[in-house]
Amino acid sequence: DDARARYLRDWIVHTETLGNRAYPAELINAGIRGRVVMAITLNAAGEVRGARIIGGSDNPVLRRAARSLVETAAPYPPVPEAVLEDRDTLVITRSWSFGGD
Repeated sequence: DDARARYLRDWIVHTETLGNRAYPAELINAGIRGRVVMAITLNAAGEVRGARIIGGSDNPVLRRAARSLVETAAPYPPVPEAVLEDRDTLVITRSWSFGGD
């Protein structure tokens, strides 16, 4: 629905904008590339209640970078009631690519 799509689009833009500004130098310098898939749980206030890595690279540097990206971008805007649909939390599953992979 429109509210859900809008919130997710805004969430991605917000997170990626901050993430691109804080791209870890250790990844660039070491030429580390890869993808990390995470499930991020937000409460109604937009606070991160969980960030689980569910796939992608096993590289610990990439995994730390993905977690840091999510934490650095927090807190997020409150999740609209229309998006929560009578739930307490919203889970966003997102794939993060580092180094163009």
